[in-house]
Amino acid sequence: MTDGQIAYSITKLKEYGIVIASDAEKSGIGCMTDARWNDFYAKMVSAGAYEAGIDISKAYATQFTCKGVGIELARAE
Repeated sequence: MTDGQIAYSITKLKEYGIVIASDAEKSGIGCMTDARWNDFYAKMVSAGAYEAGIDISKAYATQFTCKGVGIELARAE
């Protein structure tokens, strides 16, 4: 990739909120919360993708997330 293509790609990623959106804007890239996991799981159960009754708390951990990683990148132009 050329430098120009990389710059264009970064601009589009920011414009469309691909990397930094929602919780990541305030808490950093990769931020995961129990609320978001539960919301996702409920939607997947409703869509028939997952069965109801799975203990999803065993599928993830939040102790390393939401530490502000990358917030400065979102604000850099």
